[in-house]
Amino acid sequence: MIAGIIGLAAGVKLVVGHLGGAPSALTAWSLAGGVSLYLLGDVLFRWVVGIGRAGTRLGFAGLALLSAPVGLLSGGLVQLAGLVALLVGLLWLEGRRERG
Repeated sequence: MIAGIIGLAAGVKLVVGHLGGAPSALTAWSLAGGVSLYLLGDVLFRWVVGIGRAGTRLGFAGLALLSAPVGLLSGGLVQLAGLVALLVGLLWLEGRRERG
C-alpha cells in the first residue's frame, strides 16, 4: 500500500509540475499504477487480516489501470479527476453494500 501511495504522489507531482505541458507516459502510469498498487495492497491486507470482502477493490484496481490511456490522451488533470471519481464510486458502492 505504501508503494502505491508513493507512486500516486509521484504522479500528482508530475501533473502539478507540468500543468500546461503534454501528458507523459510516466505521469499517466504513475497515477494509474499508484492507485492500482494501493488497492491491490489493500486487498492483500484485507485477505491476510480476514476483514471484509475485497473483490470490489480488486476490480477497481483493474479499472484504475485503464485510466492510463485516458491520461495520455486527455492530460493528467483529467486522469486525476477520473481516478478521484473512481475511488469515490468505490467507497459509495461499498457503503451502499454495508447498509443493504
